[in-house]
Order: sequence, then structure tokens, then C-alpha cells
Amino acid sequence: MRGTSGSLLILAMLGIAASGAARAEYPVSFNFFAGIPYELADPGNIVGQYFIKRLGGSGQVDKFVAIAAPWLGTYGDNMAMVRAFAARLGIDAATVDAAVSMGVCPACSEMLGGDPFMTALNADGVYDPTVAYTNLDTRYDELIVPYTIGLVPGPNVANFFMQDGCPIDYSDHLAIAGSHRGAMIALNALDPEHPRPVPCEFVPPLTG
Repeated sequence: MRGTSGSLLILAMLGIAASGAARAEYPVSFNFFAGIPYELADPGNIVGQYFIKRLGGSGQVDKFVAIAAPWLGTYGDNMAMVRAFAARLGIDAATVDAAVSMGVCPACSEMLGGDPFMTALNADGVYDPTVAYTNLDTRYDELIVPYTIGLVPGPNVANFFMQDGCPIDYSDHLAIAGSHRGAMIALNALDPEHPRPVPCEFVPPLTG
């Protein structure tokens, strides 16, 4: 996860406070030089987006390649039904959301559809108008469900569905970040002056 030039600042764990409450903590790398592009994956997408939209990063990032981004919150509107069903069983929404992390990914509960953190982040729209976004996602994504959550359309957005024109691409949530095919799409978005061919080749799940 890196920009194409400039110095790279590695943040082993980045904690961001939203209105003194919601936090997002993930391993992530950032390049904080003006005009330098981002390539981020999974929860890192939300950290990068928070920097752009809420921490003064708007206008400092020109390109953003998002790999398997939970832009609308994973499981989307389906989480409302899950929470409503749990409420009938006497289980509160916070407990339901916390169960998603299974004690391994505390921030994952904040990336669910309808979570206050995601709702606040998207209150002014999913995308920042000063950034050119490129989204990559796959039919076989196990965590960004449905996968269309990672391919939200917009006027400053290019969406790449990994199976378009390449049915032998079986990228899942892990493989999409490590496949040669995905890397070529990302590099072309970050460095359009030097286009590379994007192959259609067999991409296995997990390993890419």
C-alpha cells in the first residue's frame, strides 16, 4: 500500500478519533506529500478517506486507488434487518456489531452498514470531489458484501469489477490485493502516462 513517489511514512497502527468517539485502528501506510496518490486496501481505505474528508486532506491527494473498500459499510442495509432481529431476541445493536470482530478486528464493527462512524463519514457523500478514485472489487469478496459496496459510482470514479472480461479471475478478499492483474489496474490509475497491459489470467483465491 503505497504511493508511486515521494517519502513513505509507515504508521504501524493509526488511531483516528471521530468526534471524540468512534475510532479506526489499522495497519496502514500513508504518503502525506501534496499531490501524491494513495493505494490502500480494506480498512486502510476508510483511514485514507477519513484523512481526506475529515482531517484536512482534501486537495492534498489527487488519486486514490481503493482495493475492496467498504464504502457503504459492509453488508449495507442488511445490517438493519440483522440488528432488528437481534433486538427481538433482547440483543442490543452494539453487541451484534461487536460480534463481527470476534475479538480480532475491533474496528471491523465500525465498517458495518448503518454504523454511526460510517454514516457520519458518508454524510456529505461517499467521495471527495477533489480526488480521482479508482475502485477494485471482486464477486468473490467474503468481507465486502455485497461487492457492489466497493464499486459505488460517481463522477470522479472509475470502477473495476475483476471478473469483467476475465471469468478466470477468482480473486477473493485476500487475493485481490496481491494479484498481478489487480496491480496493473492500480498502477495504470496511479501512473496513467505509462500504461501497462492488464492481463486476463487465472487468479486463485487467497494467494492471488
